Amino acid sequence: MLALRCRTNAPIRGRGQATGIYIAGPLWAAHIVALMLCPFGYAEDAVTPWLDVFAMREVATENASGICAGAIGTLPGFTVRPDAPGTRLVRVSLPFAPGALPENLWVLARCGDIEIQPDLRPLTRHPGRPVSVRRAIVTFPFTFASDAPHFFSLTLTENPLPPPHAVEMDNEFMNVSFAGMAVHIVADHVRIDTDAGLSWAASLIAPARTNTTPGRVEIVEHGAHYLWARLLTPDPQWPRIIEVRADSLGTVVVQAHIQRMLPGDDTAPDLGWVITGPAMDAYEIHAFASGEAATLRGADHPVAVSFPDAHYKLRGDVSVVDAPEGAVITYMRSRAEENVPFQSAAWRRAAFAVGPAPALNPLFEPLLDIDVAAETFDKAYNSGLPPALGMWPEIEDALHFGWNSLERSILNGDDFGNLTSYIPSTDSASTSGMSRLEYCPSLFTGFYRNGEKGLRDAALLWCSNFFDHNIWWGNADLLEGWRKRPRHSQLGGAKHPHSDDSPEFVTFKWRAPGSVDFCTKGFESFLYAYEETGDPRMSAALHWQTEYAGRHIHASGESQEVRNVGVATDFLRLYRLTGVSIYREEALRLFRQLRDVLSDGDLFSQSGAPFHPDPPFINDDAVGSEYPFPKPYILTYALQGLPDLLSFYPDEPKLRDVVRAVADFLARSQDPIGGWRYPHPRSAIVSCQSGKTAAMLARAATALEKRGEPVNNIVDAIERVLANDVQTHAKTGMFIANLQGWEW
Repeated sequence: MLALRCRTNAPIRGRGQATGIYIAGPLWAAHIVALMLCPFGYAEDAVTPWLDVFAMREVATENASGICAGAIGTLPGFTVRPDAPGTRLVRVSLPFAPGALPENLWVLARCGDIEIQPDLRPLTRHPGRPVSVRRAIVTFPFTFASDAPHFFSLTLTENPLPPPHAVEMDNEFMNVSFAGMAVHIVADHVRIDTDAGLSWAASLIAPARTNTTPGRVEIVEHGAHYLWARLLTPDPQWPRIIEVRADSLGTVVVQAHIQRMLPGDDTAPDLGWVITGPAMDAYEIHAFASGEAATLRGADHPVAVSFPDAHYKLRGDVSVVDAPEGAVITYMRSRAEENVPFQSAAWRRAAFAVGPAPALNPLFEPLLDIDVAAETFDKAYNSGLPPALGMWPEIEDALHFGWNSLERSILNGDDFGNLTSYIPSTDSASTSGMSRLEYCPSLFTGFYRNGEKGLRDAALLWCSNFFDHNIWWGNADLLEGWRKRPRHSQLGGAKHPHSDDSPEFVTFKWRAPGSVDFCTKGFESFLYAYEETGDPRMSAALHWQTEYAGRHIHASGESQEVRNVGVATDFLRLYRLTGVSIYREEALRLFRQLRDVLSDGDLFSQSGAPFHPDPPFINDDAVGSEYPFPKPYILTYALQGLPDLLSFYPDEPKLRDVVRAVADFLARSQDPIGGWRYPHPRSAIVSCQSGKTAAMLARAATALEKRGEPVNNIVDAIERVLANDVQTHAKTGMFIANLQGWEW
């Protein structure tokens, strides 16, 4: 992998026990569902690195070798369930089986006797030749005669839609005519004029840029029915991206992405938009802290203004005042006095929508219920089909509770989108939870396999939050960061701007200084997020996270984090979907590093040190770190990717032995109630890691059974986990997270 090397003036960033019954959050639920950057160093005189880091980029696919076998024209269908009759924008990212949609062909959509030619935006391709599309977004307006389900089928066509209107642009502005609108984008300003004579002019509220260096205009998507454009404007202190999405029904979304490149941690200044437009109905100031959305209606026209994600962020307000030629809307995404956390190199965003019916979700997607069959995803991803659980209602109930708890684990407020854990007693997300994307791929799989759109949305919001707040975008060598809620008012050696008891301190997970390699897991999620949305931020994150992982993640040596072998699963999934051989080689590299530090019985300690021959009773990590031992939680990481690696390298020395040894050790060290103790198999606490461990054991059992090896002991261990979880849920409506051991 190529590393982006550049000089920088920016500073280089260095590096309890609970008892009770409650939901264990994504750690448990995501894996039960699974069962069934090197960015820039920024210098004031060098804007190209910043532009290159955040520019649009294709997802790399290897098409030079290999055969992409499949039947041309076996295209997917989908079902739309409108909430009422009327014209709606249909926009959906569809998976295509290998070979089904050849590159440079287009599609027609048909519903009954009505045939439509949609916009088609290919996003990713299957590896091999002939080149065929794996994911593509189709977009078209459709008038629904009723609220009954409407099924749409696709067929191939050689004829694309007529080319869209020409775009006038350079590095400082863009003008485009689209669907009866003229859209003008320039730094910090957007103007929208309609054929009906209505106009809106929006000016960004944000700190002024400190230079006037030209930026870069990008056309993300431009068809007959959808326009997506961005203006990237660099700055050594306050760079930003102004983004416009418009559809042929007249809805326009304007979003500002503001990055803070000042050193240290601080809070956000005033951020928002001033929107001047036609007259609006009288509207008293609305504070989004209430959690309620706000839609401003036109006084004498059918166009409304809304703020699709503002009420989830619980900050800022909107107000309307009369003006000589209409109205002035002031949307404050946040006010300086609200002390919204804003760390160095992080992002904050402010968005509004204008249109006749701007009903959008917080991902800025039309609110329309669209179903794609699990069989369709399975052909593209080998993701599996939903389990038939009708005969076992207790299992089905537990599974649905797991899904619902994940959807409710998404935080609102300053950390909107972060996935933490679910507290049933308050029906809310905890402010303490995950700091890495390791469990996010299981959410996408749950969506592919079971059609649970809540899992999809949770995964996408989590990826977006991770992009904005977890990834350290400010240094060429330490891309990745991790987040925790500090227990003190010092962070990074400087006085923190928040006191320990201020609300924003306890509800926002601050990114700690430095790069934590063992938190860089699950970055394959950015591929799935890009394939769902087409958002160029997601493909940029995928590129730079894999770059970081290739250079900085090791399973032995100085890292002393042998658990990093688990990243093999990210690399192997990326290899299977893209065919890029370096991904498979990176997975093999991680195993070979692990092989160098194996201890007794083909197992390993957390640090890679040999096992201590006579350790004392180990009941916590402080003691355990002094006496290396086989730690079930850490050993589990070997089963994330190594069983899959075995299918590529069946004769690799010690590879099969490690998979077998780890699976057998976990099966025999399991507590009789179905969990694993932490940190040592004989320690006093039963931990909440059982769901994850069972999911990894399932991978091992699958790989070993294919080799003809017995796996009954492994399957028994999986069944004990599921029995415990299902029975606990049947009794309490919840899952066990932590229990004191009987020894206490």
